[in-house]
Amino acid sequence: MIVLILVVAAGYFMYHIIKDMLEENAYLRGQSLAQKISRTVQVINDKVYNGMGDIIDQEKRSFSLYQKGGDQIIRFQYETGALIITWRYLLFHLEVAHEKVFHNIRNLSLEQQEKIAILMIHEMEEVIDSHKRVVVGVP
Repeated sequence: MIVLILVVAAGYFMYHIIKDMLEENAYLRGQSLAQKISRTVQVINDKVYNGMGDIIDQEKRSFSLYQKGGDQIIRFQYETGALIITWRYLLFHLEVAHEKVFHNIRNLSLEQQEKIAILMIHEMEEVIDSHKRVVVGVP
């Protein structure tokens, strides 16, 4: 009886993993992740790199936004309906990083994409300001 319960539980678990993988593949079919969240990328690129950042594809589910010679790199990664943005900034010879997960990002409107970008920019500005205060020694 215990073996049957374990087999059913494992089957249920596998079913959901496969279902999630199929949904992921369907979401990214025909367009890259950068294209799916193009407004988010555009707003961040305009603010951080004056529109001069380059998209560096890493794999089907992730890419980075970077400007050659720059001190910031922003990684976008898609996993199970969530967008993970990791922003790294080399400041005062120390790297400061901020990561945020946005859930349920499938089929975002342009307005929702813009809100994600604005929120991420605002939070990173706070992280940078905090880092500057620590390095300079201001409370």
